[in-house]
Amino acid sequence: MVERLVTVARFTSDDNSNRLAEVAALRGSGQQRLPAEARIARVTVRDVTATLAYRLDAGEHARRRAEGLLAVTELEKLDALLGLPTGLPVRMEALGGHVRRVIGRLPAGCVQVADGSVTRRIVRPLRVDLAVVTPDGEDWRAGLRKAGRFAAYCTRLLAIAGMPDDLAGAGAEAAYCGTGLVVNAATSQMMVVPPQSFTPTAHTAAGWRFTEQAYREIVSRGLV
Repeated sequence: MVERLVTVARFTSDDNSNRLAEVAALRGSGQQRLPAEARIARVTVRDVTATLAYRLDAGEHARRRAEGLLAVTELEKLDALLGLPTGLPVRMEALGGHVRRVIGRLPAGCVQVADGSVTRRIVRPLRVDLAVVTPDGEDWRAGLRKAGRFAAYCTRLLAIAGMPDDLAGAGAEAAYCGTGLVVNAATSQMMVVPPQSFTPTAHTAAGWRFTEQAYREIVSRGLV
């Protein structure tokens, strides 16, 4: 698993200190028990560039490719879709007028409408297990803020290529935020704070949108 992650990384990104830090952090993330099927991609999501370890829903990916559907990122649409069970028809008359209007604006491949009923076909395209973020230079505070944008969606790890001046302070703040901290990540890495495992408490439209945004970036850049 470790060797495969590093090999893929070498072919999907530039060779710079931040990237080396992220790759090294992923090499040291075995304690996070990443699934064997996990893939990695360096993408920009929520205005933050990070390396994601994710699991692709291969069936959903194949279905979307066949039907020309990429990603649905509008919260209003995802919220309406969440109100529909997957694979089970729901009578249109049982839905509110707003939901019916939203369904009418969905791109092809999201639902099937027939005989006065609507059936949801679309599901989350992937699951993100870990996001590794590197700060600009060694500004770990900026890095923590960036990693914090993923707090509601996955486990986070901040990888610093060198050693921060205030290691104790950096470790304390990372622990408080639930974000893992790796220093000297590009050379002799040291895990200062292990990341707090993420456990989703609800299936929300915002969480679904995060996976759609990541999927859009991964597919658009040909990383699948």
